[in-house]
Amino acid sequence: MPEQELRIHRVNNLDGGLISSISSRLLDQSAGMVGDIRNLSFDYPGIVNKRRGTENIFSSITGAIKGLFEFEKTSDNTSYVVIAVEHEGSLSYLYWDVDTSEWVSIIGGLNTAEPDFASFADQLVIANPEESLASWDGDTFSSTLGAAKAKLETFFVYSNNDLIFTAKEAGVNGNYIRIKIIEPEVDTATPSVATEGAQTSASPLLITITPAWNDVVPHKMKLFLDSPTGGQYQIGDPFGYRLLDYDATAATIETKLKEVYGSDKITSVETSVEVDADFIITFNGVVNSYLRADFSGLEYADPETASPEVSEEQEYQDSEIVSTANEIKAMLEADATVNNLLDIENISGSDGSGVVTTMRERALTGGYDAVKGAYLELFRGRLLLAGDSDDPNLLKGSHTGDPSLWDPSASGSNAFEMYVGPDDGTSITGLLELGDGGVLIGKHKSIYGLFGYTRDNFVVDLVDSQRGVVNHASMAFVKPYGLFVSSSAVYRYEAGSIPENISIPIQEIFEEEVDQTKLDQCSAVVRDREYILSLPAKEGDNIVLVYYVDGNRWTRWSEPTGKYFSDYSTVKDGFLYAPEEGTQVVLFGSDRGKDKGTAFESYLTTVELDAGLPEIDKYFGDLYIIFRTAEEDYNVSVEVTLNDNYNNVIATEEVIPGNSRKQKVLRVVVGREARFMEVTVRNEDGSKDFNPLAVLFTYRNMGVL
Repeated sequence: MPEQELRIHRVNNLDGGLISSISSRLLDQSAGMVGDIRNLSFDYPGIVNKRRGTENIFSSITGAIKGLFEFEKTSDNTSYVVIAVEHEGSLSYLYWDVDTSEWVSIIGGLNTAEPDFASFADQLVIANPEESLASWDGDTFSSTLGAAKAKLETFFVYSNNDLIFTAKEAGVNGNYIRIKIIEPEVDTATPSVATEGAQTSASPLLITITPAWNDVVPHKMKLFLDSPTGGQYQIGDPFGYRLLDYDATAATIETKLKEVYGSDKITSVETSVEVDADFIITFNGVVNSYLRADFSGLEYADPETASPEVSEEQEYQDSEIVSTANEIKAMLEADATVNNLLDIENISGSDGSGVVTTMRERALTGGYDAVKGAYLELFRGRLLLAGDSDDPNLLKGSHTGDPSLWDPSASGSNAFEMYVGPDDGTSITGLLELGDGGVLIGKHKSIYGLFGYTRDNFVVDLVDSQRGVVNHASMAFVKPYGLFVSSSAVYRYEAGSIPENISIPIQEIFEEEVDQTKLDQCSAVVRDREYILSLPAKEGDNIVLVYYVDGNRWTRWSEPTGKYFSDYSTVKDGFLYAPEEGTQVVLFGSDRGKDKGTAFESYLTTVELDAGLPEIDKYFGDLYIIFRTAEEDYNVSVEVTLNDNYNNVIATEEVIPGNSRKQKVLRVVVGREARFMEVTVRNEDGSKDFNPLAVLFTYRNMGVL
């Protein structure tokens, strides 16, 4: 039987991505999928190359890094690399001083929980699940964002008498202080204050202010008859008079005057002991017309010298408060209980000289606790916050453009609060802004979305009840997808669809090599449109898997084995990272081929190649590997494994000579019979480039065994 002619099988590209968990029988072997790969990237179509390297560009620190972020302050075009460092039981924030090349402390002595960072409104906002929300603007550190002090402003009549009462401590407890100003029961020359209550929602603290007080001064007139010897006189007002005998008693005068003015207007008429008055008439309140009299009917011993008259004895004065705003302020500041609780000031433009008035019981309002949480995200010009250990299902949104205003009820505020699946027994685990697709809200066993454009139409809706998000750090957005790690796989989500499992090609790595008990310690960063995922390994350093969104394919790297990641504007397409418990911030994005000055290994191994005929033994003739040349030489080693038998390996080493952007064909003579062949190409010389492009081989079918 004549020998069959040699046939050619071509794999025209090697950038089809890592496949470890899909049957070889389902794969198109010519599509360039690989069964194993390290430290190679797919930056250009069909051209495999080494990933970028790493470099230590900052000095090491004492302690363990627990957070990392680059804060870019747009107002003065400066940037700060900020780290959180745990040392001797407390957490500090430090920034890298580019002038002195050293880490400089921002603040220390904080809780050691891992923080989250965001740049917002030209400030670095810092969330720590055990501390109040904080910010830093490059100069000043503020530790209680969102906190507001309760206030009460009076609105008395007249001027120069209004006061502002402000709780000394910010928070909702200030809303449980109430104040009233009352009339005293008796005249009092000095103001006083009394307090009662526990300053709780059930028993507010009531401050009762009693100002100095003058009682009513009644209107009095005196009647002087000047010793008449007989006759009569008339007394009353212009609308009515009564005739009285010259010797009428006080009781008779009182009766007659009550007929004129009404019994409720005359309090009394009393005989006077004064020289110039025979009777004192006391009115009740203010009367419309004064008392008048006609004495022409009286008889006197000497009429020429007699001078009877009705005159004013005492002007009417109403009851009144006499304490000024300044006197009330001084009295309250002298009271230890009140002074410990309140700051008291005159309103702007008032000198406090005016007399206060009574005031019904009123509460201080606007007190709001400093907000707390673990996860930050930007959305439609506001900052979102979640992960408060005291309220784990609460999502908060700040006022637009203001990271210090979180009270939805504050004047002019459009801040909001919404609960996310409060009855499902799980907590919010992360937030991810999806552009026009809203916000993806991760929980342990479910996913929700925040949709809408303004506070009036924001709504939280369930996206998926079967999948959750392990942590905030694994969430990343590469338009149009939100990417995240769940307890069972890696997913991508596009608004309006259901989450899609993208880790199927590498699922065995995810399940067998990743430490599932520490999955909540994974983290991710986006470089261009690469989702770089660092996962805790069962053994050794973290496992780094890289997902290329546009090609829906995976590769595997040995770095960055980080737990904390940050953008880094200084290096194009670069970023910073730090491993868990690390003491060094590392730059990813330096020249290819070396990590911290040491060459790293790069290789790929094809899937088992069988020319689509697994049932037939084949004679493998020659193997041709096509490389792309670079400006400089680089070394390659080739290993050919037949039938998965590592005792049956053909190996060779070659140099790909420098000649930029050309093709070089490397021939390897196989000359053996087998059903399957795997090809590994490798480089570990530290060169910048290593570009295997394609694999071709000749074969001859030997028949079915």
